Amino acid sequence: MTVPPLVAALRPRDWLKNVAVALPILWQMAFTGEQILLLGAVAVVLFSAVASGAYLINDWLDRKADRLHPTKRLRPLAAGSLNSSTALGTAAVLVMGSLGIAVGWHRELAAALLVYFIAITAYSLWLKRIPVVDLAVIAGFLLLRVQAGAVVAGWRVPAPIWWCLGGLGVVIAAGKRRNELLLLKRKAGRHRPSLDRYTPAELDRIVALAAVTALAGYGWYLSSMEGQARLGRWGGALTGLLTAGGLARYIHLIHQRRKSGEPARLILSDRPLLWLAAGWLAVILWINMTR
Repeated sequence: MTVPPLVAALRPRDWLKNVAVALPILWQMAFTGEQILLLGAVAVVLFSAVASGAYLINDWLDRKADRLHPTKRLRPLAAGSLNSSTALGTAAVLVMGSLGIAVGWHRELAAALLVYFIAITAYSLWLKRIPVVDLAVIAGFLLLRVQAGAVVAGWRVPAPIWWCLGGLGVVIAAGKRRNELLLLKRKAGRHRPSLDRYTPAELDRIVALAAVTALAGYGWYLSSMEGQARLGRWGGALTGLLTAGGLARYIHLIHQRRKSGEPARLILSDRPLLWLAAGWLAVILWINMTR
């Protein structure tokens, strides 16, 4: 089935990233019983709309550079199947409409949406050209999504979780850059100037350091009072093992399949990774059923 250019430009596959908005909400529901699922669904929809608006702006800014990339050249704006006025007009409607709804419903969520939009616009215009800073900003997008869900859930995210999520975000970001570097080779710098400042070996070291940070953060949470109260000894041990296994599997895929340029597709296409995630969720459900 042929997807209309405007729909394709909204990148519906990337909406999977906004599951991060729902995670704090589901976490609170699991351990407190609060009925906030509808609020979470609205937050995910609003975040997805703002993200799609930002993608349209980013693709318009990058349309010439994307034509040098073997897969990004197929994006509607780069390919010329979507005109600029339609893309920018749709972006304005999505962003302004979502912010307007959020302001009238949940002002803290509106603030998170606004910060996310400003950050992703700054990234598209400037920050993605600065080595290492670009990785930190991409990781920051994950943190902003989680914070948006946390303010809706009324959960103050503990410091260890921020460490863990920050490390995970850098693993994903460095994996994306590694994929681009190996895929584009000599054309890498023409597509993205910061790629001329990286080497695969350097990015591998960054991935390793970020993975250690993520695991240390999760271990820190498991040893905290909240972690002990919510997960207990065996629940913490099992989720810790599954988290380590999932992270190791993702890093393995970065090196073996070279598909880390699209993390959502990589995660959804790998059964072992999905089974590890399902196992982690099953442990959480088991903990709540046996309380």
